[in-house]
Amino acid sequence: MNVRYKELSDRAFYYHSNNDLDKAEELYLLLLSLNCDDSNILNLLGMLYVAKKNYEKAIYYISKAFLIKQTPYIATNLAKAYFLNEDIDKSVTMYNTAISLGESDDLYYSLAIAYKKQGNFDQVISCYKKALKLNPKNYNASYNLSNMYNELKDYDNAIIYAKQCLNINNNKDEIYSMLSEYYQYKGMLPESIDYLAKATQINNRNYLYFYNLGTLYIKYRKENESEFLSALLHTINYQEKKIVFIEIIGFIYSRIECEYNAIEAYKSSITINPKYKKSYINAANILKLQNKTKNCIDLLNLMIEINPDSTEVFGMLASLYMETCEYEKALEYYEKAIEVSGEDSILLNGKAAALKYLGKIPEAKAIYENLIKTNLAGTKSKISLGSIYLSEKNFNSGWELYRLRNLDTNLYKFYNKRIFEKGNTLDGKNILLYSNCGFGDTIMYSRYLNLLKTKAKSVTLQTDSELIQLLKNNFNDINIVNKGKIIKDYDVLIPLMDVQYALKTDFNDIPFSKGYLKAVNNHIINTKNKKIGLFWKGSDIILNNRSIPYELLSNIYHIENYSFYSFQPDIEVKEITNLKNYIKNFNDTANLLTEMDILITIDSAIVHLAGALGIKTYLMLPYYSEWRWFNDTKKTPWYDSVQIFKQKKYNDPNSVIESIQNELINNAK
Repeated sequence: MNVRYKELSDRAFYYHSNNDLDKAEELYLLLLSLNCDDSNILNLLGMLYVAKKNYEKAIYYISKAFLIKQTPYIATNLAKAYFLNEDIDKSVTMYNTAISLGESDDLYYSLAIAYKKQGNFDQVISCYKKALKLNPKNYNASYNLSNMYNELKDYDNAIIYAKQCLNINNNKDEIYSMLSEYYQYKGMLPESIDYLAKATQINNRNYLYFYNLGTLYIKYRKENESEFLSALLHTINYQEKKIVFIEIIGFIYSRIECEYNAIEAYKSSITINPKYKKSYINAANILKLQNKTKNCIDLLNLMIEINPDSTEVFGMLASLYMETCEYEKALEYYEKAIEVSGEDSILLNGKAAALKYLGKIPEAKAIYENLIKTNLAGTKSKISLGSIYLSEKNFNSGWELYRLRNLDTNLYKFYNKRIFEKGNTLDGKNILLYSNCGFGDTIMYSRYLNLLKTKAKSVTLQTDSELIQLLKNNFNDINIVNKGKIIKDYDVLIPLMDVQYALKTDFNDIPFSKGYLKAVNNHIINTKNKKIGLFWKGSDIILNNRSIPYELLSNIYHIENYSFYSFQPDIEVKEITNLKNYIKNFNDTANLLTEMDILITIDSAIVHLAGALGIKTYLMLPYYSEWRWFNDTKKTPWYDSVQIFKQKKYNDPNSVIESIQNELINNAK
């Protein structure tokens, strides 16, 4: 080697060592033009390209170096280049070649990583063990081997190698935490606690260690719980950190359903820093879980006084006001949240819902349509817009969107290959109708069973057990079965509420509005007065604005010459005779309805049953009602016998009661 060549080599290596890769590359290429067989320069140039992440060039030059000189070092570099180039099989081959030229614990360690990338877990374990055999002090091999056994849920071996890590270095808090986790998986809580306690001694600033230790104490030594939590507070020497630890304590309490203690912990953190938003939100979430909605609202309003620009708090308040049917306040807070954070799709969807319940349909509709136009609409927005179209009697647009509600059910999971889609024919098919809806919906849409039967080869309705007897009594040609029964012999499945969509009918040709069900009058009730059935409270989960306060009914049930009967089996009141002892299913309810002169009810299953029986019914609707009532104010195309009494303005049930009261007084004369 001449002096000039060595001088260039030294300078190239200097540039390479100081990360001046462009100058080093220029000199390496010059050197190769002088001597193309210098394996050292070829290898160095290849590693330079590894640093530049040009792995194909790296492989090219290191391969040339290896052809000239087969050393473990060059083979290892080539294996690394293949690995970084995602050519794992070639990487494994070269690591094995390097080992054949001269094994070492580092080579086995690297080969293990390549095998893991390849998914060959047996070889991973074997290589780590060989690395440890050559060098029992290889901490990384022990650590990774412990993790490998953990992934395989072999906790005994995971523990062995974690302890080997401690033999190498007993001052690693992460290993004590790992051991705690493994012993917890094995159900050995005392050991788990001991190891995690050691982790906290080494690192007393890791919040997660304290949180996990708290949960372990609570699981295993509940009597020491308050002792531990108190001690935990005293381990913190930094005022600004206390809030975080109290938060952890609150979270621990909430996990074990000690809600009072959790809320007290959150209050403590608020005392330290009144502006600490997270504690307000966590405490509010606990109150919400306890159904203490008013307390939750009060707490969040307090938070707003201190921190007036919190989108999260505005959003929570809006959601809570929706639950309490205070739609004007809900709208106010949705608008505040949007003003602070911008037009978030979730907040816009909430705002549209509030507008809808306030009867501001055009504004709600515009929001939903814009969400769809801008591709920000989720399924919920599309379903809501579909319901608005349906309420406007626009069935073509409405059903296309409203039937998307089926995506949130198991129908597509179990029936996706045969579920009805637009363009499917029903003629001559074996149809399975699945009632993935409420009792009232099933009764309402059962009117289409006989019409469907004229088109199909056979019709099976799979529905709730409470309805089977009633429907079997009325539809002899339809196979009516319980939801629990497995049905295999069918061609097309139609979700029951989609039958109108499948039959291509609209509000102008709704069949059997005079009634389509029959029941037996058993003459259980003997009175000379006219008999009035009452139903005033439904499930708040389904429609939270439909119920009527019982106190308002006193204006009705005190009217003379009427006898009043409650169809609310779960509500006992002194003034009204409850019929619950006569009702086991909807067939019994139907029989009792035939004895009524009038049914007065909110929007619930019983209105559909009464309408289907042709029973005179006064339907009490909120200012914004469910889509199927079409915003009509007096009559409905579904049932001739149903008369609508709708609130004249938002949150105005008195207007409904007053109208019904006048109607009954006039009829009694």
